Amino acid sequence: MIIEPSAGQIGPVSEELNHPSPTAQKEAGPLGEYLFNNESFEEWSSNYTINTFSAYFVTTAFLGLLDKGSKDHEGFTSSVINITSISGLMKVAQRHVRKSRFAFVYHLTLDKFCYNSAKAAASHLTKMLSTEFALRGIKVRVNAIAPGVYESEMTHDLISGQEATDAVGMPVVSIPAKRPGT
Repeated sequence: MIIEPSAGQIGPVSEELNHPSPTAQKEAGPLGEYLFNNESFEEWSSNYTINTFSAYFVTTAFLGLLDKGSKDHEGFTSSVINITSISGLMKVAQRHVRKSRFAFVYHLTLDKFCYNSAKAAASHLTKMLSTEFALRGIKVRVNAIAPGVYESEMTHDLISGQEATDAVGMPVVSIPAKRPGT
């Protein structure tokens, strides 16, 4: 069973970070105030609920059934596969595609703190669950897939080809495999 709970949920947006320039805010006090005033606990909580909390609660809710599946079928190990994101492994901001308030209008935006940290938490949670289950002899594998930026139904108007993919992912090094999602 694979459950991908985030389905386009990216969290709050800090527009100030969306337009890096030589005149961008570099003073810690004003930048901190801007970030604090333009984010909300509710938006962060919603994003973590979808991207991290759900992975924990779904996995633990089905753990007994997954373990039984492993025991009932010799040589078989039940698996949990969490869908995280390359964003959770990056140390720099990435431009994410965000749907506007207007139907069918998408734009690129930076929302690095909430989305990236929620995906990083999901990746770390995956490692913790896997380790704890193994230490207790529970034969349930827990893995994660962390896809990169790729053209999808939601993003096809903005992401097409390597140049557009690089613009969204803002990689330090261009995508080595020269194909989206890697």
